Amino acid sequence: MAPLTAVVAPRKLYRLNRSICPTTIVYGCIDPWRVNALLIFLHEELGLEDGEFILMLNPGGIMSLCPHGLASEYFHILELSEFCFKKFSSIRTAVGINHDNCGGYEHVIEKHGPRFLRGMSVGALQMRHLANEWVPHVRLAAQVRPADAEDLRFRAFHMHDSEKDPEAVFFTEVQIG
Repeated sequence: MAPLTAVVAPRKLYRLNRSICPTTIVYGCIDPWRVNALLIFLHEELGLEDGEFILMLNPGGIMSLCPHGLASEYFHILELSEFCFKKFSSIRTAVGINHDNCGGYEHVIEKHGPRFLRGMSVGALQMRHLANEWVPHVRLAAQVRPADAEDLRFRAFHMHDSEKDPEAVFFTEVQIG
């Protein structure tokens, strides 16, 4: 078998923007039906432009940053967070976003059973995750920053399915603490 070689024949060059200094890291769900709404929300409601935020999308959103005895399955999110905080000391805000009817939560419940819910409904667990449980892990990951990890600002939002329009969602801010 002949060795594989790469043939590089550029057709079009795409410009890099090395002056970008992201100010926000966003943790959310990778659900492709919801990503467009998430991006519009970040632009229009939070006033973030492309390049001002880093998206950390994975199944279940911030569930991966919460203590539930399944951390080894999601440890890569903390490692990626550490990388981002170290590489971009300009990050000053962390945003966590969950959504209704999350397949990531459903998958973990199917895989690990009701112990994952800790006696709560899925919605109640999501609110607990948003309000309390993800912040300490992100703050820990941020300690690799040259800046003080304590100056990091946190915001949390829940993306709700609209009852009036099945093709639309709306966001509410969740109080942290």
